[in-house]
Amino acid sequence: EHIGRGYIGLDGFRLLVNHPRLRALPFVLETPKEVDETDKLDSKADPINLAAVRALRG
Repeated sequence: EHIGRGYIGLDGFRLLVNHPRLRALPFVLETPKEVDETDKLDSKADPINLAAVRALRG
């Protein structure tokens, strides 16, 4: 799922990335990948998900 569309939701991610103990730490964010028509992993959603997380930072 894209950021905000899964179990955690946008509010959950907003709380996570703005938590005082976590705010200054780097994150590794893994999201499911789909396979494209050439059987390669499609990473087109990565910039979209990254932008979504950055927008949640207050």
